[in-house]
Amino acid sequence: PSLFEGFGLVITEAMSQGTPVITTDRTAGPDVITHGEDGWIIPAGDTAALQSAVENLLHAPDQLATVGENARQTAMQRPWSAYGNDVAASVKQLFEATRA
Repeated sequence: PSLFEGFGLVITEAMSQGTPVITTDRTAGPDVITHGEDGWIIPAGDTAALQSAVENLLHAPDQLATVGENARQTAMQRPWSAYGNDVAASVKQLFEATRA
């Protein structure tokens, strides 16, 4: 499991295709995923939590379709243009801070 990651686009890319994600609390997951609704968030480094999440899916695979569709809907609310605007705003803010 990820112990640290910035805003990994792989999470939103998977979600945009209807693939629900299991990720850790040290990724972009908490910014875009509501645990149990459109993906799953587990504590970083908690192998037992990862095992439990996978086992839950093995025992209830029907939830993949529902959570996957919810993930797709969530991703649709955050198009590439929003990501680009956020990055541009962050760069602008950093640039302005260094000029002050």
